[in-house]
Amino acid sequence: MTQRICSKVGTRHNLVGRWFGKLQVIGQSGVEKCGGIIWACQCNCGETCKVASRSLTRRNRPTDNCGCVRRVNMAAAVRTHGMSGSPEYKSWVAMKQRCLNPKDASWKNYGGRGIKVYGLWMLFKNFIVDVGLRPSPEYSLDRYPNNDGNYEPGNVRWATRQQQIDNQRKHVALSNYSTEDILAELAKRGERP
Repeated sequence: MTQRICSKVGTRHNLVGRWFGKLQVIGQSGVEKCGGIIWACQCNCGETCKVASRSLTRRNRPTDNCGCVRRVNMAAAVRTHGMSGSPEYKSWVAMKQRCLNPKDASWKNYGGRGIKVYGLWMLFKNFIVDVGLRPSPEYSLDRYPNNDGNYEPGNVRWATRQQQIDNQRKHVALSNYSTEDILAELAKRGERP
């Protein structure tokens, strides 16, 4: 059977009043099974905690706060942009899936055709700065003016459903349309025959 080794560093020294990072020792709180002292500490943030002598005095990564630093860092990581449930965020995720994930149902029409996502837009905060907020729920992400181009600055807009329809690739035979119909469509688009 392996016996647990416990360092008794600090058992002979009174640490009351000493500072260890953000922690000030305010009194003895108990004794570990192995004989080391457990100290009550007051953190700069206002919290109190109990810390073993060996944790306060070790050379490598000593305990120097009550855990508040980790909590603050975790909260900051979660709140990177605060838009993770927004329609803009969902559009950004869908855009990346279409272009980067061969298992996505739409990949063949996007990533499979070579359509890419602008490198800086791999981070949502860069994407939203360039594209902006969606004007209203009727709008969705559209590649425009070049429908065969990449998702990149200058080729993305928030578009209505009708704008999306007008901008989509057409896969119909022109023989089904009269010359007048084709000329009218070109005029509507502002293109020359």
